[in-house]
Amino acid sequence: MKVDADPGSADARAEFLDLDEAPTRGPLVTWTPRRTLATVAIGVAAALVATLAVALWPRPDPPLDLVGMVGGPVVAWERPLTNPRQVPLLFPCGAERVALVEMTAPDLTVTCLEAADGREAWTAKVPDQRSLEVRDLVGTPYLAVGAAPEVTLLNRKTGSIAGRVPLPTQTSDFPATLSGTTSGRLLIASTWTAGLNSGLRVTALKGLDASEPRWRVDLPTHDAGAGFQGGYRPVEERRGYLWDPEHDASGFALALDARTGEQPPWSAAASRLGVVDDVVAAQEPGGVSGYEISSGRLLWQVKGDHSLAVAGERTVILIDAPEPDATLEPGSGGLTSTVSAIDPWTGRERWRAQVPLMASVARVTGDGVLVSNLRTINGNAALTMLALDDGAVRWSHEIDGYTGLFTALGEGYVMVDGWTMTSDPDSSAVASLNDEALFAIDLATGEERWRLDASTPQVVGRRVVDIVDGKVVAYR
Repeated sequence: MKVDADPGSADARAEFLDLDEAPTRGPLVTWTPRRTLATVAIGVAAALVATLAVALWPRPDPPLDLVGMVGGPVVAWERPLTNPRQVPLLFPCGAERVALVEMTAPDLTVTCLEAADGREAWTAKVPDQRSLEVRDLVGTPYLAVGAAPEVTLLNRKTGSIAGRVPLPTQTSDFPATLSGTTSGRLLIASTWTAGLNSGLRVTALKGLDASEPRWRVDLPTHDAGAGFQGGYRPVEERRGYLWDPEHDASGFALALDARTGEQPPWSAAASRLGVVDDVVAAQEPGGVSGYEISSGRLLWQVKGDHSLAVAGERTVILIDAPEPDATLEPGSGGLTSTVSAIDPWTGRERWRAQVPLMASVARVTGDGVLVSNLRTINGNAALTMLALDDGAVRWSHEIDGYTGLFTALGEGYVMVDGWTMTSDPDSSAVASLNDEALFAIDLATGEERWRLDASTPQVVGRRVVDIVDGKVVAYR
């Protein structure tokens, strides 16, 4: 007997089965050749659709490091220096502003200029500061002026003094630093010492008060990134963690729990981190591992001499850069490096490519992977563009006469800040950097678009700014 509805309801009724009635069956499924072929065809079509979905899935455009200069650098504005004999410093002052920092006794003068046209937004006199250092604490309302023992905070919009934060005195090569997070918090990074042991101390502030912090943690490491070590990049806060960015902005040096400051196990054992969705790729002794951020569960391990280069959209890029005498390109005798892409959730290799240079840095540029190095077989800096989908080499560009480079993405081009190094006669130390120049390389073809030979070119915010003949010169 089976009962419909709730047994206790008024609508409940019993339905009796006739045991003498012959049982009924549904139609039998017959696997004819035609049906088998149809099923296989459907499966193949589904696989093709899945493949096309991955290949054609719209990728967000990469964030631009630079604006303008598509056809070449054009002077946008110039501003004379207060003291032409004194070299000032230039820093970001918000997303589209440039801070000009000059020592005008007895005060330090900070002038915030509109990056587009050089108009003065505000000028602030900061007393009792002898350090020309200014940091834009992205995510907070402040510019941090000066260094230990005390940092002055300026309101980024008005230039008014918002407060002062004391920093601990340090006797090491790692000075105490005030940095900001993308969610608006303030952090102090310093060192701690106990007997023969030392490490990194991170203190999270309550507002501007350093006397009673939200939390303080001592880590057994000195390996900090551009957020904690210098405060030149904001510490990213996402997925419940604070991520300290590397100096090249392609990965992270470490991660801390945003609520407690505790370091998760997958960060404590890693020298470099990359993040894709809910997966963190960790450079560890002996290889690279993938962990689920939310649970900390180990997902995969790739053992060997692989280096984590960058985590891009739905992929992780690894570089196996050889020693100078290790791997030679067949036929040419040139140095080669292996670049591979792996699935962030499974660790399976998607593709592998050989690039004709000693690769050191990579970044994802939408549908490509831009790989750069510090030296080719000829001693020059070079760039190689690989297709993100299959690793095919699109182009390589060797920058003749330059041994180092820094890259920044623009609209359809990558700007390369190249330099050469002058060493002592016995090659024991680098004496100076000289022959600096800016190159714009077309992202699609690898051809040089334009070149700017300048005295001290630098990227400030998203603009190229120079100091020439006692003037600040900004380009567009």
